Amino acid sequence: MLPLGETGPTGPAGPAGKSTAKVHGGLFNLDEGEFEVKPDEIVAMTFSDFLPAGGMWYDDHHSVVLGEQGVYEIYFSLRAHSMTCGRLHIAVTNDGEVIPSSRISCEVCPGAEFHFSGMAVTKASAGAHLHFIVFAKQFAKIKLREGANLMMHVKKLADA
Repeated sequence: MLPLGETGPTGPAGPAGKSTAKVHGGLFNLDEGEFEVKPDEIVAMTFSDFLPAGGMWYDDHHSVVLGEQGVYEIYFSLRAHSMTCGRLHIAVTNDGEVIPSSRISCEVCPGAEFHFSGMAVTKASAGAHLHFIVFAKQFAKIKLREGANLMMHVKKLADA
């Protein structure tokens, strides 16, 4: 027992807590080009570049692979011109399953520029692959324009 007013020895440091602030990353595309979507076909987007990442990595230029289980916010966008008429859909998948709140649709017409952007929140497991997809019920031909025409940014909000 210490005399009143004296400070005892400092105890050992506890384990470091997990921080979700460092779990982030994403993909973007600067390449111009065209792609086609056949009826009822799902096309996973290919990206040209990577955002700095922590707590996740990339599967080539196609998907974000999550390093931890948790709740994630996903921002995604597509800016392009349509070369055909019809209804085009975009979404993000979590291990092959469409995240319902990520599904966005709009009518597109030849020559018209369109811009999809959205944000979804989902629970995901460690090792989950997130893909940005495009699909349509009819044939669609899309031309990606100059600048950042595709983007998917992911950050962890909380532990699951």
